[in-house]
Amino acid sequence: MWIMAAVMQATVTPLPAEVENDLKCMAAISLAAPEMPADRQGAMGAGMMYFLGRIDHAAPTLDFTSQMKRLIAQPGGEARLRAELPRCSAVLHDRSDALLDRAPEPDEPR
Repeated sequence: MWIMAAVMQATVTPLPAEVENDLKCMAAISLAAPEMPADRQGAMGAGMMYFLGRIDHAAPTLDFTSQMKRLIAQPGGEARLRAELPRCSAVLHDRSDALLDRAPEPDEPR
């Protein structure tokens, strides 16, 4: 009986907002990636890995695959997730810009 209660609690406990937002980005990228040109596939993969790393850090035991499926399966899920792409893209661009700002110039000693 207590096992069933624990399972039910686990399924209704909302995820932290940051984790939910990162999951939305992973799901959105997974929906958009097959439609992207070949020269953008690497960037899509890098974006997936970025959000996966954030999720893994914040919630290391989370079954992200089932959580992404949950987001996609919700009524209107695909459309809502595709609407997240601009936000997710902005996050990735901000992080990329921050990395480039810290990178040494090619002629600088490392």
